[in-house]
Amino acid sequence: MFDYGAPIGFNLAVANPDGISAIISQNGNAYEERLGAAAWAPLRAYWTQPSPASRETIKERMSLDGVRESYFQGVSDPARIEPEAYWLDAALLLAMWGKNDTFFIPPGAEAFKRDVPDADVRFLDAGHFALETNVDDFASAILKMPVNA
Repeated sequence: MFDYGAPIGFNLAVANPDGISAIISQNGNAYEERLGAAAWAPLRAYWTQPSPASRETIKERMSLDGVRESYFQGVSDPARIEPEAYWLDAALLLAMWGKNDTFFIPPGAEAFKRDVPDADVRFLDAGHFALETNVDDFASAILKMPVNA
């Protein structure tokens, strides 16, 4: 388990303990006291008192600079981190939506613009699993993203 996927992994383990032979966690936290005070302060403030101001404080984490900073934080030699790592993570912030999805309908994609007004939201002639049928559209959009590194 890694990062934000750890709670999902733990939930799966609890749901099916007989199917688990080991738990391997790479920076996958299970305990609140292990959350770094400085890094989590903006999120804790939002959890305590949600407001437009506290939301603005955490929005920067979702930008390319914010994603890149999370990769470089605590690293003794940032040159060892391949730029593709944080670029791919940042590219995942692109919202591409199957306009025919009956599970997560188009207004869910448009909602990204509430928090990120300049969000690139695109609708494809696809259903819920748009990546399976429109991989070229995704690849093309990612390759055309502006380079700010």
